[in-house]
Amino acid sequence: MTDFVTLGSALVHAAYLMCKGATEKELTADLALRKWEREYPTCPPQMRDGDGLLTFTPPNPPDAPRRFHQGGMFALTRWTNLYFPMSQVLWGDPIGGPLKDVFGEAIEDIEVYTENSRVADFFAHIKYWDIKCKGGREAPPHIIELCKAINLEDVDKIVPAAKAAVPSSAGAPTSPGRETLGGMTGH
Repeated sequence: MTDFVTLGSALVHAAYLMCKGATEKELTADLALRKWEREYPTCPPQMRDGDGLLTFTPPNPPDAPRRFHQGGMFALTRWTNLYFPMSQVLWGDPIGGPLKDVFGEAIEDIEVYTENSRVADFFAHIKYWDIKCKGGREAPPHIIELCKAINLEDVDKIVPAAKAAVPSSAGAPTSPGRETLGGMTGH
């Protein structure tokens, strides 16, 4: 998997949803342990005990070849997370949010809005796939950001207004913070 796009991901609440503990401190410690043990993969993967991002050397026999470890699934993955920022409990998305601080610094968190005014909608979690446009625009800003994240070559057939926002992968410049891999525009 080279690209992974999440929309309104509840993983921002992973410590509460997937860990054991009676207090916030215990939940946070359990999440940290599970990431360190590679039970929960991170982007980039956790390196420990001289292991690499993808491989480890088994302790026995002493001359054993390196093997892939289970935590390396996001080592070669560009993870883009789109979310509506939350304000005042039900404005924006109370379910999704930024993931970089939870699952790794290589995640690109992008705030999105349904309007150019950058004002949060009421319970926006249900609006990630909403393509209705107000004011005669061709595509809402959050759909344009989704098209950029998945970087489809035929994006103009899906959302005409996004064509100019998404560069072609053939020799096109990459957006800031993204590298080019083998002539393909990265995310």
